[in-house]
Amino acid sequence: MIQLRPYQIQGVNDIREAFRTNQRVLYVAPTGSGKSALFAFIVAKAIEKGSTVLVLSHRIEIFRQNLKAVSNHNVSACKIDADNKRIDPSAKLFFGMVESFKRRMNFFKDIKLDLIIVDEGHLQTYFRIFDAFPTVKVLSVTASPVGKKLHLYYNALVQSIGIPELIEQGYLCPCLPYEMRSDFSDLKIDNSGEFTEQSNFDHFNKAKLYDGCVTSYLEKCKGLKTIVFCINIIHAEQTAKAFKAAGINAYAITSNTSDNEREWILNEFRAGNCLLINANIFLAGFDEPSIECVIFNRATNSLINWLQGCGRASRPFPGKTYFKVIDLGGNHSRLGLWAQERNWELCEPKKKKKSIGISPIRECKSCGAMLPAQQRKCNFCGYELTDKELLAGVLVEVKAPEVPKVPTELIGLNVSECSVEQLIELEKSKAISASFAWRVLRARGEADIIAYANLKGYKNGWIERQLILLDGEMLHGKTEFNDFKIREKL
Repeated sequence: MIQLRPYQIQGVNDIREAFRTNQRVLYVAPTGSGKSALFAFIVAKAIEKGSTVLVLSHRIEIFRQNLKAVSNHNVSACKIDADNKRIDPSAKLFFGMVESFKRRMNFFKDIKLDLIIVDEGHLQTYFRIFDAFPTVKVLSVTASPVGKKLHLYYNALVQSIGIPELIEQGYLCPCLPYEMRSDFSDLKIDNSGEFTEQSNFDHFNKAKLYDGCVTSYLEKCKGLKTIVFCINIIHAEQTAKAFKAAGINAYAITSNTSDNEREWILNEFRAGNCLLINANIFLAGFDEPSIECVIFNRATNSLINWLQGCGRASRPFPGKTYFKVIDLGGNHSRLGLWAQERNWELCEPKKKKKSIGISPIRECKSCGAMLPAQQRKCNFCGYELTDKELLAGVLVEVKAPEVPKVPTELIGLNVSECSVEQLIELEKSKAISASFAWRVLRARGEADIIAYANLKGYKNGWIERQLILLDGEMLHGKTEFNDFKIREKL
C-alpha cells in the first residue's frame, strides 16, 4: 500500500467529512498533486469495508494510470472496456472507460453500487451516469472545477491544498513563465467560451509564427525536454516541420497517428531524443515528470486547458529545480499565472463575453502616443514601425504581482510556532493561503479565531462559520494541520 503524503491524508479526511452531509463531492487538487493515489486509497478502504465501487475515466491514458494506482493496493478490478466482453456481477470493484460503461449501463441496474469515482469530474460526459444512479454516492476529482452545470450535479467542493502550498512544500516545481505580447483581437469565441478553432488557426497559420515558435524555443529552452500544444492536426504537423527544418528533432502525435508510431514517438520523447508536438492530446492524463518546458503555440480561453497544459511539466524530477512555460498565445494575460492561488467554488458560472475585450496597444517610440499594436504608422507624428518591430510581437518574462517578502524573523520557524499576527504576515507574503491560516486557527481554538478576525476586520458571521467548522472537526477528532518549516520565497 502506497504511503500518502500529509496533504493527501488531509484530503481524505476532508472528503470523508464532506460525505457525512453530502451525496456528491467534487475534490479539487492541482495537476501533479497525486489525485490518483488519493482516490486509489479511498477505493481500497471502501472495498475493505465491503462496498462496491465503480471507477470511470474518459481517456485511455487516465484509465491505465488510475488502474495502476489501484493495483498498488493489491485490489483486483473487473475491467469495463472494449476488450472485456464479460462482466462479473459479484465483483467489488469495476474499472471502466465512461463510453464503454454507458453502452453496458443496463447490466448494472441489478448491481448495488455504493460509490462511483470519476476522474476529470468537471466533464459533462459523466452527468448521464449520475442521473441513472441518483442514490449512489459520487466522488469526482479534478484540477479545474470549471463547468456550467457543476453546481447542479455536486453538493460539496473540497479543496485541501493549492499550487502555491505544493510548491512551498516541494511537491511541485516553480514555474518560470514567458509570454508573447501581441495582438489577438482577431480571435473569435464560440458558444462554449473557447476560441473557435478556425480563428485560432487563421491567426497562427503564418510562416513568421511557425518560425517564431522555433526561435522562442531556441532562445528560452533549447535542449530542455519540451512539449508543444497546437490548435489542430494541420497546425501540429506544420509546427513539427518547422522544427525539423531548423535541424531540431520533433514529432507530432495526432488522432491520425497509428498506435505503433505513437508508442515509438513517446519512447523517443521519454529518452530525450525529440520534442513532442500535439494538438491537445496530452493536456490531461500524461504523466511524464521529466518534462522541463511547455510551449503553448496557440491561444486558449479555457482555464481548464491552460492549467492542465502548464501542469504537464510541474512534477519534480531529479535535476529539475523549475520548469518553463513559453506562452505564444497571450494566455497569461487572459487567464493568469499557473501558480497563482485560486479558491474554487460551486456556483453558477458568469456568462462569458463574445469578444476578448480591448485590443492590445503599443507606444509610439517617437512621440509617445498610444496606438493599436498592429498599426504601422503613428496618426500623430507619422513615425513608421519597422518590419522587425511588427514581427510576431515580443516574448517577455511574465512576473507575478509583487508581494511582501517573508519576514526574515519568521524564516526557519514552523507554522505552528507563529502568533496570530505572524500568520497574517505569512498570508500577505503568500507563504501560506488564507484557507490554510484558518485551519491553523481552528486547531488552536476560539480565542485565536476571534483575535484573527479582529485584526483582519472580519464580521461576526465569519467567526460563527469558523466556530461551526471547529465544532465539527472536534467532534470527529480532526483538528490537526500539516505543519511545515517556513522558507524564503523563491
